[in-house]
Amino acid sequence: MRIAVHESLGQPEQVMSIQETSRPTLKAGEVLLQMVLSPIHNHDLMQISGTYGTKPTLPARAGTEALGRVLEVGEGVKDLQIGQRVAASGAFGTWADAFVAPADQLLPIPDGISDELAAQLLVMPASATVVLDDLGVKSGQWMVLSAAAGAVGKNLALLAASRQIRVIGLVNRDSQVKELRALGVDLVENTEKDGWQQRIKTALNGEALLYGLDSVAGELTGEMLSVMNDNATVVVFGALSNHPLRIDFQDVIFKQATVRGFWGLRKFAALNNEYKLRMISEIMTMALRDGFSLPVAAIYDLDDIEQAIGTKHGPGKVLLRGKNIEA
Repeated sequence: MRIAVHESLGQPEQVMSIQETSRPTLKAGEVLLQMVLSPIHNHDLMQISGTYGTKPTLPARAGTEALGRVLEVGEGVKDLQIGQRVAASGAFGTWADAFVAPADQLLPIPDGISDELAAQLLVMPASATVVLDDLGVKSGQWMVLSAAAGAVGKNLALLAASRQIRVIGLVNRDSQVKELRALGVDLVENTEKDGWQQRIKTALNGEALLYGLDSVAGELTGEMLSVMNDNATVVVFGALSNHPLRIDFQDVIFKQATVRGFWGLRKFAALNNEYKLRMISEIMTMALRDGFSLPVAAIYDLDDIEQAIGTKHGPGKVLLRGKNIEA
């Protein structure tokens, strides 16, 4: 079976390679899964490049989410059947024809959910749920969201809409403006067009904007804060620009604003089982709703991982496809 491996940290398309290995042996409570589809997340690429909050022990496998099909179950696993589709997240090494995951961390996927949706059903929607709860915004309130056309952005926008939270989505292309408006986002602004901050203030017409979620960093963080009200909170959970935060000290001091970080890995570790069950229920309800989808930019065979990582794609996730090791 094939696995994706990197023996050093660096540009992902340069350090990743495909190697052959033997079929894993299961321990009690584990499940061997055929990888059907596995997404390439930004945090995966950051781990490979060495810019994430934790660094892997080398040589390292990669991939942290997948749709799998059960090939074999370990001792004590009773609730999963051979051939059943399940979603896995947190299982390190999903970029492989097959991988091992703890049975108690797998989510059975009903027939009404496509492979493409199921493959990205946990990490991004779960991140959206936790970061939205962490922000503290309530029904009827306004929030502003950067990179709103991205995978997490769309999940956040859809989740916020289901909670009657009013969303201002920030994008950088006119095509994304149309796309988000079609999804029902309340207000969408292209930050590449002059005057977007004033247009937001005009549209709000005096209503308070107290909450912001930023995954871009750089100058945009400060630009977001400049349109927000006193006592505003901005949570930064990404840095797509790869630039430090640029914030006007006057906005922080005189608006009494709060700017803080959010690291999903640490937040997820602190979640209790009751919260996790409620979160999964909310995600599954959204996934089974007519018209709900998460875009896919392209699907590549695992052998083509360098191309999958190195090619610039349109909106949506890039997915890797494994092969059946029992075929």
